[in-house]
Amino acid sequence: MKLIQKYLPNFEYKEHITTSVPVPPSEAYQTLRSFDFSRSWLIRAIFTTREFLYGIFRKPNKTTNSSVFGSLLESALRLGWSVLEEVPNKELVMGAVTQPWEAKVTFQGLSAPDFITFSKPGFAKIAWNIAVQEINPGLTELSSETRVALTDPTARRKFRYYWFMFSPGIRLIRWVAIRMIKHDIKVKQP
Repeated sequence: MKLIQKYLPNFEYKEHITTSVPVPPSEAYQTLRSFDFSRSWLIRAIFTTREFLYGIFRKPNKTTNSSVFGSLLESALRLGWSVLEEVPNKELVMGAVTQPWEAKVTFQGLSAPDFITFSKPGFAKIAWNIAVQEINPGLTELSSETRVALTDPTARRKFRYYWFMFSPGIRLIRWVAIRMIKHDIKVKQP
């Protein structure tokens, strides 16, 4: 059972992506964990487009995209996420509560117990993981999953609209990132 199940067993939205790479789990895990979003012009453009769209309809977000870039873990921590649990070279689970439908999104990282019990109305509880699993010696499955639970009907309605608008970009970010990670691993091969 994956650790993410411990932190968000009941959810309303789920995104999952997986691929296999010809390296041991520890190497795949470190490559996944240290992935830098800023290397992709397309990912940068998606973040910029989100800010632009929110700026048209709401107060502009005065933050810059630079806060979301760097290694996967560094970026998440800088944005306010918290590490709920990590089994080194196997799985990392991050979590936060937020209102992603707001123009200026803030993530509030909580301790693992507080995240599990959080139920304040008007929020999305989001947990995501990166995980690796050995398929055969020298062949590893790497994956990332995101789960979202909403705390009340109002949050559910707002998130549904948000997801309709932004899920294509979110899915594209995942697709681009996983392909870049796979390419990085391939390039390192002798």
